[in-house]
Amino acid sequence: MRYVLDACALLAFLRGEKGADKIETLLLDNNNRCMAHAVNLCEVYFNLVREYGETTARAAMQNFKDIGVLPVDDMSEPFWQDAGNLKATIKRISLADCFGLVTARNFKSPFVTSDHHELEAVSQHFPDIEIMFFRSFGIPEGSALDTRHIKLTKTPSSPLLRDFTAFFIKHEVMKYERAMSNQEEAAA
Repeated sequence: MRYVLDACALLAFLRGEKGADKIETLLLDNNNRCMAHAVNLCEVYFNLVREYGETTARAAMQNFKDIGVLPVDDMSEPFWQDAGNLKATIKRISLADCFGLVTARNFKSPFVTSDHHELEAVSQHFPDIEIMFFRSFGIPEGSALDTRHIKLTKTPSSPLLRDFTAFFIKHEVMKYERAMSNQEEAAA
């Protein structure tokens, strides 16, 4: 099954927020293909740059590629016009979400998000776009986000995905400390 991930889903996974286990399940199941539009990936990136710096943000984005998150970079005129039409119809939705939603519609895949307040209206206006809320008020048993019976089969390329954020932050801090030490030695 294919899934299109919203920025909030990827950030929740990285930060270990509520619902991160649901996103981890989607990412690690070999039967799934997870993707995100470049605009949604940009949202993740700029949030990480603000919080941790550019080097760490780049490492996180590379790790997403390594575990199989496929970037979708469609910016064709029909695509961005579809995103613009969606934004014009549902005013309270973010433009970035519109790019993710059009991606989901084009791939006939669910858009995985936690943005209830913005996206609940989408299904009323655009019934051909499936929305999956990973922080829903009750996940139906047997749905893709019901993790009770899923066996994880994909081997992550980075250490323990539950500690993903801690891993890449620690890695970058160590690199920074080594670089600073080398500069101090060179100056002495």
